[in-house]
Amino acid sequence: MAEKVLPLKQFEKKAIPQEVLNRVGQEKWWGKLYARKISIRLTWALAHFKKVSPNSITTAMIFIGFFLPLFILVPGYWGILVYFLALQLWGVLDCSDGELARYKEQFSNAGAYLDSVAHLFVHPMSFLALGIKILAESGNTYYLYLSVAGALLISINGAIQHSGEYYSLTKNVVYNKGAYKVNFLVAILREIIGHIEIGIIGSIALLLFFSTDADIILKLFFYGYILIAFGGVIFNIRNTYRNLEHSRT
Repeated sequence: MAEKVLPLKQFEKKAIPQEVLNRVGQEKWWGKLYARKISIRLTWALAHFKKVSPNSITTAMIFIGFFLPLFILVPGYWGILVYFLALQLWGVLDCSDGELARYKEQFSNAGAYLDSVAHLFVHPMSFLALGIKILAESGNTYYLYLSVAGALLISINGAIQHSGEYYSLTKNVVYNKGAYKVNFLVAILREIIGHIEIGIIGSIALLLFFSTDADIILKLFFYGYILIAFGGVIFNIRNTYRNLEHSRT
């Protein structure tokens, strides 16, 4: 059943207020560059359907994020290229669910938690897929073990940061009307465990087909990322504890 929706320009002002565009991090380069230009049109189209809710878009993100990394396993580099394109669709949906929530004024911690779950699927699965691809291409199990370690660290990072209790109790501490209010270190950490590592994973996988010394690139990538992710786990535990203590006052 169709629903009456504001014209696109008016719709955009309500769905993407200025405080969202002023978010710390990737919003200023990824969102403004092209993602928001695509997502707002998709959101506007979906808003015409009464049964489409922000949570239904987020649920679609979860399923897409679970299967999306399988493209990495396609032999050669074509699968990597398709993975990149599909990842952009996933990212657009990541914008659309929030846009629709703001337009319809349908906010909930449950919806925010679903969004976190979507990220928890796609990140470790992408890392694990890279290790399986290297195993299939070279027969080297060493990098498979490293990819499993990386996937576990990503999952631990996400579980600590996005647990339902943490998100609910610290919502007013960390967020303010959709704008992130975080210090510089938290902003860097969010980028590390956010979309950036997926791009790095795809880039490294693509480089394997053009590099004359892929082994060095792989070691630098895996060791470097595992070290950063482990530091992220420690920092997240500390930051979560401090936020929870602050939320009690």
